Amino acid sequence: MTALRFFALLLLLCCSIGPGLCLVRKLRWSPPERLCAAIAASGVVLYLTSALIYVLRLPRFSYFVVSLACLGFAVAGRAQGRLLLASREVRWALGSFAFLLIWTLPLLAMVRSYSGGSWAGDWIEHYQRTQFFLDHQPTGTLFIGQYVLPVRPPFMNLLGAHFLAQAGERYDLFQVVFTFLNLLAFFPCWLIARLMVSRAGGRTGRLVLLCLFAASPVFLQNATFAWTKGLANFYVIAGLWFYIRGWRKSDPLRLAAAALALSAGMLVHYSAVPYAILLVLHGILFVLPRCAPGARRRFLGAALPGATLLGTWIAWSIAVYGPGVTFGSNTTAQAAGAMSPMESARKIALNLFYSTVPHPLHLGYSRFHNLFFQPNGWGFFRDYYFSIVQTNLVFGMGGVGGLVVLFLLWRAAKSPAVAVAGGHRFWLGFVLLGAFLTIATHPTVEILGVAHVCSQPLLLLGLTFLAASFGALPRILHLAVVLGCALDFFAGIFVHFSLQQEADAIRTAAGRRVLELTTDLLNPQAVANLNAKEKLGYIFWGDHFAGVFPVLQLLILVLFCALFFALVRATLSQRAPARRSGPMPWGAVTLPVAFGAVCLAGTGAPGREITPHPPGLDACIQAAQQNFDSSEARNNLGLALYRRGRVLDSIEQWTEALMLQPGQAPARYFAQIAGVVHAVPVSDDLAAAEAVQQFPNEAEARFELAGALWNRKHAAPAISELEQALRLKPDFPEAQAALRSITTQRP
Repeated sequence: MTALRFFALLLLLCCSIGPGLCLVRKLRWSPPERLCAAIAASGVVLYLTSALIYVLRLPRFSYFVVSLACLGFAVAGRAQGRLLLASREVRWALGSFAFLLIWTLPLLAMVRSYSGGSWAGDWIEHYQRTQFFLDHQPTGTLFIGQYVLPVRPPFMNLLGAHFLAQAGERYDLFQVVFTFLNLLAFFPCWLIARLMVSRAGGRTGRLVLLCLFAASPVFLQNATFAWTKGLANFYVIAGLWFYIRGWRKSDPLRLAAAALALSAGMLVHYSAVPYAILLVLHGILFVLPRCAPGARRRFLGAALPGATLLGTWIAWSIAVYGPGVTFGSNTTAQAAGAMSPMESARKIALNLFYSTVPHPLHLGYSRFHNLFFQPNGWGFFRDYYFSIVQTNLVFGMGGVGGLVVLFLLWRAAKSPAVAVAGGHRFWLGFVLLGAFLTIATHPTVEILGVAHVCSQPLLLLGLTFLAASFGALPRILHLAVVLGCALDFFAGIFVHFSLQQEADAIRTAAGRRVLELTTDLLNPQAVANLNAKEKLGYIFWGDHFAGVFPVLQLLILVLFCALFFALVRATLSQRAPARRSGPMPWGAVTLPVAFGAVCLAGTGAPGREITPHPPGLDACIQAAQQNFDSSEARNNLGLALYRRGRVLDSIEQWTEALMLQPGQAPARYFAQIAGVVHAVPVSDDLAAAEAVQQFPNEAEARFELAGALWNRKHAAPAISELEQALRLKPDFPEAQAALRSITTQRP
């Protein structure tokens, strides 16, 4: 098994750059630019060869032949490789990426089940899509039982098939492959920093960039979650670099590279489409009108390679699935067709608000508590912070860093001379229009925000801008950025990954699945992820390291303290060069060590058993009979029944508890997770109670719940719900009639 992991990493390193070294060897570009171009070109080559193997139904041995060819290209391009390594900038970039890989693999080793916010399902879907290409499955295959193939583009799944065909069709290796590919987004961010600020921070700026990425919840959580957004970020930002350089230098070759990169990004994830639209519009409106006729033809011709690459997927999909499924199966396309213009405008306005204003300022603690209730206090804290930094356009750049980026943007708009080397108008327009388009394309209203869906390239560019501008910040903001790194690491990285080792909540006893009711339980989506993992029989990368979990935690803490120490020292040296030979700032590690001790103690403590009050089934039955309309008594009875193995009866009691008190978060939680683990469908009564919890100001929801309560002989709560329905909607004849009927029939 160890040999397979080592082979997978070697295969990744060889194939991710080998073909590109030969393709870029004659380009008269800077070494950093050629490095990014080589990585981007290698991905395109692997996509094309893997697609060809699938379409022609070639045997799996063909993937090995492609890898041998990649090795041959790497050997043939060794001279080019030596030239690249002669560049200090390239060595720094490769060293930084190596650190991020070494940093991320232990984090991935802490993941035994995915959790965090409401993320679920994608990690299964993308593995199934990779297996689709690997095993030549039927074109009618539905992924996670819902989606046809054209719903998502195939680029990264084909790359995954290439590596798994040789290293083994295992989920743990799939995680490593996708994590490696998602981490590649660091390279174009490092490259593009010099286009943002005339002097991009020097050595300190590079160290700040590494620290910001190593402590970024958006970057690392999306890199380790098995989906495709990280690689899409790589191609979008690389395409942006090549576009700006080609535009400034009137270089059709760089513009062709930009078109290829953006097309590859769209083939990885459709979130790249808004950025491609922006750059195409910029070229049509601002670049082409100022070109001579001959230059216009060259610029237009530069788009052909990208269009050809994109056409490989679209043409095949139309031939197999037809144009309707190819263009209409995506969730954004379906939602656009189902909404009126006014509904679309309302959706966009709400998502813009929710994605710029963090949820503590508009949602309220109590409603968030109802949405993400869980017995695990650290889990609730993680979800609270997770839902701020993942889904928000500002705090996605860091709990503190996002505010500093806003300050930098304000200063750039106010004083263009201190702004960006690539043109402050272009950058400000790209950021503002990019934020609008990426939010507008989301198909539904999300009350927590949607910045994590399509806006990730903007968030990574914001981190890059912060690092490049670090040297020009006031001293107080230096301190704020450094402390913000510590906050993001502990709240968004350390606690998050520590909680993802919780994988013992579901066990099998006497041939049946049992849910362990302890304070280790996370939110319902996390339980659903764990349940799916157990049912599918997947082995995670972290399952191989379950016995050394505390060692991994300590390793991550030590690595971060070392990185944090280096950042503080570099910051102090930049502000006061004379202090370089002075005493070492050992006090700088006090804060991370203290935070680390608290988080380590909290996340490592064993969970306690959740017991009903009063204890014992008979006592709970008696309490429920004496307090017939008590939600708390019903909830405790549900716990007691579940401990006796009476699953359906327990879910019935939790349903009744939620009906009696729609704000009863524990009852809703236990009913949800028990239903998921034991495959019990949601009843109409539970759906009615959840509707009132989610839409407390909807009179119709109150009316439906009142009917369900009356059917269960809960007269007083039914009357209360009808009265509230009438307060919300006085002209409600059905509710008035039901209230009169219940009042007259009430004993």
